[in-house]
Amino acid sequence: MSTVAELNNTIKFGGHIWRVLDVQYDRVLVITDEILELRGFHNELEYELELIPTFRNEYDDNGIFTGRFYFPFPPLERRHMKSGVTWETSDIRHWLNNDFYNTLSASDRAAIEEIYVINNDNPWFGTPGGNNTTDKLFLLSLEEVVRYFGGNIECLNNRGLNEWGMWEDNIWNEFNVARSARYQEDNSHAWYLRSPGASPARVAAVVFGGSIWMAGVNADEGGRPSSRTIFSDTEYEQHWFPYYGVRPAMWINLAYADFTLPELLPLPTPQVIVNKEFGGHNWRVLDVQNGRALLITEGVIGTRRYHYSWVGVTWENSEIRRWLNNDFYNTFTADYRAKIAETLVINNDAHWSWNNRSAGNDTTDRIFLLSPAEVVHYFGDSGFFAAGKWISPTGWHNVINDQYNNSRIAFNANGLATSWWLRGHGYASAPDVITNGRIRPGGPDVDRQNGIRPAMWIYVDYETEAMLYNALHPQINELRFVLNSYAYNKNGINHESDTAPFLNITYGRTMVPLRVIAEAMGAEVGWDYDTRTVTITGRGEPFSLVIDEPLPSGMGTAVIISNRTFVPVRYIAEMLGAVVEWCGISNAVYIRF
Repeated sequence: MSTVAELNNTIKFGGHIWRVLDVQYDRVLVITDEILELRGFHNELEYELELIPTFRNEYDDNGIFTGRFYFPFPPLERRHMKSGVTWETSDIRHWLNNDFYNTLSASDRAAIEEIYVINNDNPWFGTPGGNNTTDKLFLLSLEEVVRYFGGNIECLNNRGLNEWGMWEDNIWNEFNVARSARYQEDNSHAWYLRSPGASPARVAAVVFGGSIWMAGVNADEGGRPSSRTIFSDTEYEQHWFPYYGVRPAMWINLAYADFTLPELLPLPTPQVIVNKEFGGHNWRVLDVQNGRALLITEGVIGTRRYHYSWVGVTWENSEIRRWLNNDFYNTFTADYRAKIAETLVINNDAHWSWNNRSAGNDTTDRIFLLSPAEVVHYFGDSGFFAAGKWISPTGWHNVINDQYNNSRIAFNANGLATSWWLRGHGYASAPDVITNGRIRPGGPDVDRQNGIRPAMWIYVDYETEAMLYNALHPQINELRFVLNSYAYNKNGINHESDTAPFLNITYGRTMVPLRVIAEAMGAEVGWDYDTRTVTITGRGEPFSLVIDEPLPSGMGTAVIISNRTFVPVRYIAEMLGAVVEWCGISNAVYIRF
């Protein structure tokens, strides 16, 4: 039976589990879901070897330092690099496209497309990326890891200062969790990218915890001696530089693989985030109805125990409910307290039948925690919760892991992803959302510390209600283009263009007429004949592109054909704040904005 290849889903191919990063036409881009193995990026770099003596102080029989030293152990080795390596010349590229490639069956090898791999320079350090290559298997680049795992490509162009006023070497942001990769029992291990680091002898990497190390690691780092811990004249422990992980990536042609494309790729519904300041905190607006607005703190405001002891406890009897509706409630001024509505909180037993305990009586509260069902409703519903896909056949509870994980991640005041409590179910544990955004219906023990995101309904006037409602429910426009067709559709109305979208075989990109797309989305297009520069204004931040010069993330280039400028549809749509979807059956591109 074939598998539907959807974004962020996993598929099994060649004996490994792969995560789908992109779908274009009849092919999918995949990367191993976990780190495949640990090995070096390149094994032989030219260097000068410096031997560093390992000495100890000499003492006389009375324990007095004699002023002399002795050397009981071999010297440490320090290497000063004289040469470098690029993706093109690396050992890991050879290993992926030969040794690893040949572990796959002939039918699996036939499904892997040979593609043109763009090797850009390091944008922070200017280190050359070397020649572009043609490969079947490859590692992701800096641009690709930002594009496919979350973030703004501008973070690669703007190197900031840290809290000590020194230049940053890492990109650390809310997408760390998504980039973090597992290796065997290690929940977060570092893995190589193909882009160069701060020098030709270094290679960029995603390191422990998921941050992007722009300066990178020495390409021959793994397995080298690093330092020693000396215990006595005859005993010491040698420490070694670790090997980094390998996560191969490749494009699979669906015509040769046992996967299918859905009629229309189901991307996560874009979540509209509306924030409101209230009582000294920043809140996210989740809902607006009947003169009231439902708020939840944008981040985790602190940590507390759900209950003071490890016992079965319902929301009604929990210590955290008392604290929210007394201590926390009284931190607001009288004017703010008057705006917080008293709410009937429903504590539904339906989803907790697996533990044979009641979720307790419904309560009347001013401040409360969301339930798992409410988190699913307001942060994105994949259907897993209602279908009970988080309950195993033996009745043990697991986690809800779906395409809405990122929307549920919350950060504390220090910018660190933090798990947060949800309303409980009468057991000695309570549900929560963990640091990677997954919902854990069983949750940790109630006497453990966990993050808090209070929720409340507040009264709002008519004008505020209308403003918040319109912000939460913006009008969604849709453009539909079909390859090689002059006709296109906007919001159900057919239009005609004098040019047609086409497929750029070299880059595997759908090329569309720039002016048609931009103007249909309400933007204006300017042209500088002398510099061959196109400028787009009137929708978001203005931006420019130069004809025949590379676009970010290896998307190819803008080209002129028959006096019309064509650009990759994903580039222009995303720069204008739209979502792009592809229907492989009808060869249609959908742009929603």
